[in-house]
Amino acid sequence: MGSRWCLARPSWRGIGTRLLAEAEARAEEHRVTAMARRDEAAAAPFLERHGYRAGSEVWLMQIDLDREPPEPVWPDGIAVRSFRVEEARAVKDLLDVAYAKEPEFRLRPFEDWSRFMLGDASLFDADCWFVAESEDGSLGGAALNWKEAYVKDLVVHPSQRGRGLGTALLRHTFRYFRDRGFPQVTLKTDSLNTSRAWRLYEREGMRKTRTYDIFEKEL
Repeated sequence: MGSRWCLARPSWRGIGTRLLAEAEARAEEHRVTAMARRDEAAAAPFLERHGYRAGSEVWLMQIDLDREPPEPVWPDGIAVRSFRVEEARAVKDLLDVAYAKEPEFRLRPFEDWSRFMLGDASLFDADCWFVAESEDGSLGGAALNWKEAYVKDLVVHPSQRGRGLGTALLRHTFRYFRDRGFPQVTLKTDSLNTSRAWRLYEREGMRKTRTYDIFEKEL
């Protein structure tokens, strides 16, 4: 069971406990997780009283586009272009390879992934999904961005890492949204990320604007 929201008005005493108990009863695994904003003072004590313990952190990061971002420098043999719907499986395969060693990675069926990623027209726009294509036609990396200037996935194939491709994709994303009048770009990352991607984001001018604590409980 992944992270879930449990919301209740302060005046509705006991409703949060009942909602949490109902969520735990429906859990399909023996470990449950909950996400709480750090600036919500009541969240952590509430979860701790119910047997949850803080583990990792998730950060919302942002860059203001008030200045023109640096130009991307593409590695030799790499060309960037927008996504084509017919290559959805290839992009899904790239994500699976890139995320395979992440501790929270779970392999999802292509149909579920495709429905979630491509099925909502308020989020998906092929023009702001960028793929980095190698000379042999394989995909070396991708920046899959929601159309409101949110970086959903930024991945580089293991064989292409260490060449500056992630930086180039991120800068390309910044410049794309700035050219379209967006004031900032945002994304989420977490402290469990094995590549420590937040270091790249900070080098490129992003800052942490909100912290979420991840709590876990064994049932």
